[in-house]
Amino acid sequence: MIAIRQIREEDAPAFREVLDAVCRERRYLAMLEAPPAERVQSFLASNVRSGHPQLVAEEDGKIVGWCDAIPGPAESGTAHIGRLGMGVLIGYRGRGIGRMLAEAAIGRARQLGLEKIELDVFSSNGPAIALYRGLGFCEEGRRKRGRFVDGTYDDVLLMALDLKQPSQPPGAAADRRNVGPRHTMIMALRHLLAIAVLPFTVAVLVPLWIARRYGVEPTLGHSAGPALLQAVGLILLGLGSVLFVASVWRFATEGKGTLAPWDPPRVFVVRGPYQFVRNPMISGVILFLFGEASALLSPPHGAWAVGFLVLNLAYIPLVEEPQLERRFGGSYREYCRHVRRFIPRSRPWPPKP
Repeated sequence: MIAIRQIREEDAPAFREVLDAVCRERRYLAMLEAPPAERVQSFLASNVRSGHPQLVAEEDGKIVGWCDAIPGPAESGTAHIGRLGMGVLIGYRGRGIGRMLAEAAIGRARQLGLEKIELDVFSSNGPAIALYRGLGFCEEGRRKRGRFVDGTYDDVLLMALDLKQPSQPPGAAADRRNVGPRHTMIMALRHLLAIAVLPFTVAVLVPLWIARRYGVEPTLGHSAGPALLQAVGLILLGLGSVLFVASVWRFATEGKGTLAPWDPPRVFVVRGPYQFVRNPMISGVILFLFGEASALLSPPHGAWAVGFLVLNLAYIPLVEEPQLERRFGGSYREYCRHVRRFIPRSRPWPPKP
């Protein structure tokens, strides 16, 4: 059960871990990693002493989100305005925790006599904008191309809630940033290069070499057993292709990167097939290889499929996963607790901002 409470000084390490996890997603916060522990401890202690609105969401003793509305310093003339910041761990989104936190912070700000709450939100973060508008925030301005991270520009929306008014009407749907033709062409070339070097080699060039080396030629099975095996192979080819294409699409549209180790996604991808299994792209290639072996009735191709599977069973946990944990921190660890490496979930694990 989720409990919303005022933060305490002893929450500093857990609060910083959650903050760092959301920062490292590189999508929702201005910072790309949390400040040093000493700065976080000082910031939190100051807020606790001043009674500023800074709340956390807790489940079974674990902090999973926060929201604060910190007023400006009196000498700046902004002590009547709270600056709102919030975040929820990736595994706990889609449960209304963000709304509960924001409503509690707004209520606390009203009690303290604040007159207004302001916030910045990226124009690509549609769900957050919808949440804020539903709470009565209105857009007061926009900084065009106010953020440039991982080769992508984003507008920054300036939103505010007038606490002197009981409510404000929600606005229109969120804007989407435009991606120019030059950017689209560059992304397409990056993906074509990655596909040509890696999966094309694994699923096309090597199987062609095997076929020539062992004299394997396409043929129809003349009895029920081989015919059934070939039918299964065609199904595996189709499933593998769908998984691979869906994964590449997510990398391109959400991850801002490619499947290649030298050009990986800049943003942590946890939607589409990644809601069911951690490695849908490799799973797709493996299914495709076994599909080739079955459709061709070829033991040498089957041996290649098994070898590629064994290679990835070692490479992914020993090399790839430690790299992902270093890049995405707590978000990736939380994801791994819910989604298995190769065995898909029966139901999706759907994080929502």
